[in-house]
Amino acid sequence: MRRDDTATIGDLAEDHAIRLLQDRGWNVTDLNVETRNHRLYDLRAEKDGRQVMISVKHARAKREIRLGSLRVFRDLQDDDFIIIFLPRQKGAETDIERGDYELWLVPGSARHQAIHAHLQYYAMDEARASGHPIMIKDKVDRPGGKSSSGKAFHTWQTAYRDAWHLLDQTSELGR
Repeated sequence: MRRDDTATIGDLAEDHAIRLLQDRGWNVTDLNVETRNHRLYDLRAEKDGRQVMISVKHARAKREIRLGSLRVFRDLQDDDFIIIFLPRQKGAETDIERGDYELWLVPGSARHQAIHAHLQYYAMDEARASGHPIMIKDKVDRPGGKSSSGKAFHTWQTAYRDAWHLLDQTSELGR
């Protein structure tokens, strides 16, 4: 049965992301205050003459990330970021308030890995793929490498877990 607190949980994750960014000296604007459920971004963060657009994702009970539609996700820019909260292990749930989660800071330049995994899942049939959200999942790829979702998940986990240093290296203010 689908839970009815998805929006509340999403708001909690966004509020927590704001606090984490502010604790690191970023000035943060919650874009959902102006437009609820912005198509791609949730936050705009500024620090030392830099501006970063951020999408916040929260995988409450499964180690998989739903990134949105192919059409929208392609608009993510290289210097944008995705902040992801997910359970530390399979079978667990996140508890944002207690800090019980795994945190990833994924640069927009990594979007191509998720898009490739998504298209590969739908046998490169973009028409079929466009009707489903892009997801990467904590799984082991099938023999023969027919699915790259697990590979993308584990690549992101290794490269972007607690990767605050990547956010600090963002480009100059240009938006």
